[in-house]
Amino acid sequence: MLCFQPLELSEFNGDSGGYRVEYQSEFDSAPRNATVTNPLSRFFILGNLTAYARYTVKVISRNSRYESVPSDAVSARTIEYGKSI
Repeated sequence: MLCFQPLELSEFNGDSGGYRVEYQSEFDSAPRNATVTNPLSRFFILGNLTAYARYTVKVISRNSRYESVPSDAVSARTIEYGKSI
């Protein structure tokens, strides 16, 4: 499970599009993306992760026209098959 502090709605500079979560394991050649549509969400469950792999995750806020600069990257390792970070 990925937990993060959501933006205030006024910080989206227009219609909120929620967030894009960019994540990549040490074995992936390119990052994967997931979409969080609820702008007030504080968590997101990443699925289909590889067991015992290190993942790097960034969160990007979106409005109807633009995306923000990505958050600082955080890293974590999965522990069991099917578990999320």
